[in-house]
Formats: sequence, structure tokens, C-alpha cells
Amino acid sequence: MAISLRTTVAIVVITAACGSDPEPSRSDARTVAPDGSLSFRPISDGSDAFPLVDWPDASTDAAPNTDMDGGVVDAGLHKQCTSADRTDPACATCFDGKKNRDESDLDCGGHCPLCRIGMQCRETDDCVSPYVCNANNRCMGASGCAALHQQRPDLPSDTYTLVCGTTVVSAQCDMSTQGGGWTEITLATARNKLGGQMTAIVVAPEAGFDSEDRPFTRDAEGGHLYHYTFSFPCGFSEFMLTGYQIRANSPLEPPGHSSELGAASVHVVWNEADVGDPGVGDISFGSAADSGPVTSFGRLQEVGCVQCTLSWPAPNSIYRIKATSSTAFRIAWSEGGTQFEGWYPWWGGTIKLR
Repeated sequence: MAISLRTTVAIVVITAACGSDPEPSRSDARTVAPDGSLSFRPISDGSDAFPLVDWPDASTDAAPNTDMDGGVVDAGLHKQCTSADRTDPACATCFDGKKNRDESDLDCGGHCPLCRIGMQCRETDDCVSPYVCNANNRCMGASGCAALHQQRPDLPSDTYTLVCGTTVVSAQCDMSTQGGGWTEITLATARNKLGGQMTAIVVAPEAGFDSEDRPFTRDAEGGHLYHYTFSFPCGFSEFMLTGYQIRANSPLEPPGHSSELGAASVHVVWNEADVGDPGVGDISFGSAADSGPVTSFGRLQEVGCVQCTLSWPAPNSIYRIKATSSTAFRIAWSEGGTQFEGWYPWWGGTIKLR
């Protein structure tokens, strides 16, 4: 006759049993059959280890599952135990200080409580949310919000711990906009967590960062060209600019100076820009792995002002980089002409990567 394991609940009874049940000795194990009846059988070695019992099942002859230690267990009929179930006999092996039954690590995973970060897992369902089971079968932060959204699509937009290569960063994940899975990069995260660096191609006399981690430049009767690049080890292939703002950085005194953007000086490659006449600049965005940017302010609008703040004119647009994937995002900005002019190329808002 074909048999298959349906349920086994083994309990050591050390107090008097109720009703007419016989009182077992320490060397007995009590098992509960599918119909709810109890039976006792001795444990030959006198230990507290419970033998597994195969219960016949009239509905199926499916083969039982195999646990981590080679035993058989039907995990589908286990109670899902939590830390509140320490006194529940059905969860006894989840708190015995051993890696046994269907546990993926010591007293966690399978039907036992969820595993903490760094512990072994078979699948993401073994891990405490929002951690995921990585390729090395460890509960870890996801490698970017896109991976987290793919493995746990029920998670809301929130701040999560991400593990990108050797970089661990706490970042806001947008799980709802345009399909979700966006990692939001702020000014502080870009500079302090992702190694944001300014690079001068054509030098300006004034350049640096303000107290809010915003890069800036200002020239004096000559043009300039700079990059600001930060790493994103999780990798990305597309980006959005959300609430993104720039700010002109010409002096109020003496009058007659202004910063300009326009089509006359649109960036095509990262290391080249028209920094002479006609005296117009550009601010552009893309992957450092590409030869040049994929979009820019100069392509979308013409502007000239002294210290105005401007918002990105296409806030709902998704831009795909030219490379298949990249681990470095870049902003480039330039100015030309003879006036005192410059830019904060990232004054506010976030860069979303996916």
C-alpha cells in the first residue's frame, strides 16, 4: 500500500495526561493522527528525539518532502511558528538550539520563525521582511530597490537597507511610480554614501560643495566645464529626475551678469562643451559608462537669470541609458562667455535609478 507523510506532531509528556489517556514515561513519544486520536510508542534509545511517523492518506500517494537533515516532513501541514509559540509543542524544534527538521538555519526558516539578516535561507519567505534570500542563500538587504520590488512586490514605498556589492546604504525605495522599484538618491546619499566627486575639465575659479552637499561653480570672464559623478554598485539602466532643481550662480553685484542655458551649447560628449561664445551653458545627465549624456536642460528649454531656481521640465519622463547597465551616474554642466556665471547643477530633489 502506498503511504505518504501527512502530519506528525511529537510531544514529550512530563505531566499527567488528562482524561483516560495513559501517562507516558520519559522514553515515550506521543503522536497525533489526522483523525485527532493519540498513540504512544517507546523511543528505543531513551532520548527526547521524536521518530517521524508516516500516516496513510486515502487522497494522495504523493512523495513526502525532505528536510535539511535528510528526514521526511510535509512542510505544507506544519504550523507556521513565531517567537510567541515557544510553549506550543508543535513548535518545539524551533526553539531547541539545533538546526533540524525543515529549518534553513538554527531555529529559523521553514515552519519556524523568520531568519534575521545574515542567516541561511532557501527562499525569500524564510527571511524577516524586508530582507531577501540572496544568491549565496543568506538573508540580506536587496541589491537595489528594483530587486527588492521584484522579490517582495507587496512592500510599500519606504526606506530600506540595500546591499550593493560591498556598499551597504539606507535608501528610499519608490515602489509605486511607473512600475515601482526605483532607488531614490538624495544629495547627501550621493556624496556621503556613494562617493560623489566633482571633476574639472575646464576649471572655474570658484568650485566646491555647500553645507547641503550641493556642488557649485562660478567663473570670472571665462567658461568652465565640470562633471559630478557618484557610484551606484547595484547597477541601473534607466533614471528619472523627481522634484529636481538647479540654481543659477551669478553674482547680484556687480549687475549685468547672468547664467544661461540653451540649445546653442548642448552637451554631446562628457568632456567637450562650447565654453566660449555664444556664452550659453548646459546641464546634462546620464551614465558615466556612456560617451555622453542622454538628456539635458539645454535640449528642453532656454533660460537666462542671475540666481533663479529652475525645476526639471519633464518630471515624469523615464530616460534609458545607452549602455545595458551602469554603476555610475553623471551630471555635467558648463558655462561660456565673458560674464561672471555658474550653476548649482543639483540644487534639490532626487535622482531615481532602476
